[in-house]
Amino acid sequence: MVLELNPAGPMFRKGDSGERPPGQSEAIQWALTWTLGLGRAHCPLLNISYCPPTEAAFADGKSLVVVIYNPLGWKREEVVRIPVSTQKVIVKDSGGRTIDSQLLPLLNATLSIRNHYVKAYLGKTPSEALKYWLAFSASVPPLGFSTYVVSIAKQTDAGSTVSTVYSSEQSMTNNIEIGQGNLKLLYSADGGKLTHYVNNRNLVTATAEQSYGYYSGYSGTDKDPQASQASGAYVFRPNGSSPIKSESQVPFFV
Repeated sequence: MVLELNPAGPMFRKGDSGERPPGQSEAIQWALTWTLGLGRAHCPLLNISYCPPTEAAFADGKSLVVVIYNPLGWKREEVVRIPVSTQKVIVKDSGGRTIDSQLLPLLNATLSIRNHYVKAYLGKTPSEALKYWLAFSASVPPLGFSTYVVSIAKQTDAGSTVSTVYSSEQSMTNNIEIGQGNLKLLYSADGGKLTHYVNNRNLVTATAEQSYGYYSGYSGTDKDPQASQASGAYVFRPNGSSPIKSESQVPFFV
């Protein structure tokens, strides 16, 4: 599997074409991927958590080789994410050293979007039961590449850390505390907003304020399209200068 780091930031981009799948957000480029030694296969739907080569890579004890290319002239430290279907995985670099990795559980809302758009694009539903995003930090030299191997963890291996999903509906207190180690984030279970940041190592506790709102998009006009550009994928043009506050409240997950 080959991923090329986007020159603009910590994203991926497709290597052999400028096309992008319909509905792709502007913040995320899509990657050209293929499994080494097993023929070429594309994963154009990574933005909706769909990549069959990575989801089925560990059948029969096989490993997945991830090659990350850096097109820039300076060293890059980026977080790589690939969808996987199993919890018992471990990541190692080209020297055989274990790399800290994390498994991020997928929510039902994400899986619903995945199933809907895979059906729309490919005419079939995903065959694999996807469970996690596997995330790990990659160090890539300037104008070079780094190789990582993802495989099934042995009983003696530490394996990837599985993150916990917290829900406001399951909270028995007014606050939801998340974070492992010295860094903690506290969210209000009632409002679903970040309230405190805690760093136990530096003995720092800071309050935080968070609010939500949205703007109605300007629809433009047919009389003078150039002077009346509508709000769209490339242009943020609200229909007014005041944001609209969201009054509704729904369950949230962190």
